[in-house]
Amino acid sequence: MDFIKNAWNNASNNIWLIVIRLALGLEWFMAGLHKLMDPTYITNIGGTLGFFGSAGNPNVWYQNMTANVFLNNPEVFGWLISVGELLVGLAFIFGVLFNFAAVAGVFMNLLFYFAAGWTGPSTHSLNWIMTIITLALIVSTGSKALSIDLFVAEKFEKPWLHRLLVDWFNVDKWLNKKV
Repeated sequence: MDFIKNAWNNASNNIWLIVIRLALGLEWFMAGLHKLMDPTYITNIGGTLGFFGSAGNPNVWYQNMTANVFLNNPEVFGWLISVGELLVGLAFIFGVLFNFAAVAGVFMNLLFYFAAGWTGPSTHSLNWIMTIITLALIVSTGSKALSIDLFVAEKFEKPWLHRLLVDWFNVDKWLNKKV
């Protein structure tokens, strides 16, 4: 447990957490930008959603959700996906409302996993890897270094604002708790 406490509390580890946050942000941003710049993405999203919700998908609940929700308004979901990815990417890169964007990113990764995880090993593993890394970034206060959230929280010196934007889970206090 001492190793985890030392690794967590070591301020020099913040740079790696920031690099990981920026890399994930760039991945989200580029995915969303690519979809928005592709003139065929929105028009073809119905076919893609239909394939992901087909009988080949082992998740019957996802097949039902695709048939009853996604395929009723495929263009709306195409826009939600592309703009959502773009906004999550920008939030990760600049550290603006990072915790909220990270929860949205976890939600999208899990939906993408259930949609396409069955199509191949890379799709299966990538969404889980991004989910786990994002969850680690959410609970680490070091990932919020060099972020607009931390700047705002420190600028206004409000404990509730710091808690809302930076340290949702008080993991640093939990690790330093005396037994």
